[in-house]
Amino acid sequence: MTFAAGSATAIVTVDPTIDPVPEPDETGILSLTQGVGYTVGPQNSASGTIRNDDALIEALGTTTLLRRTSDDQAVVQVGTGPRTQVASPWGATIGSNTSTWQILAADTINGTNQLLWRNNSANYLHTWSWLTDTSHSRRT
Repeated sequence: MTFAAGSATAIVTVDPTIDPVPEPDETGILSLTQGVGYTVGPQNSASGTIRNDDALIEALGTTTLLRRTSDDQAVVQVGTGPRTQVASPWGATIGSNTSTWQILAADTINGTNQLLWRNNSANYLHTWSWLTDTSHSRRT
């Protein structure tokens, strides 16, 4: 950092790299020390915190992944609420154990019940919502 001649202030910019990785908040401290030809006043340090803006889906709520044992249908339960059957956007119910699709996570995001799936054959992620159905058992 360089102070302009006769200036009592200088600007320091910290530009964090944007990424989708959840990590702890990080605090940085800038301290000035006495040197030749200038005086440091009593306010000789400043701090700033870079806040994490990413969160794990699983850490945001109390969603449990379930399956109905009679036909292996995938369901989720948010907290103590009703168990709801997983369905694609076109309404087809989804089994929890297929070779093409793999359930990764389930949660209520911005008021919408969502399920995160991975398509193993085409190698992409997709989110789906689910329909209400209460005749299910906990996935073991």
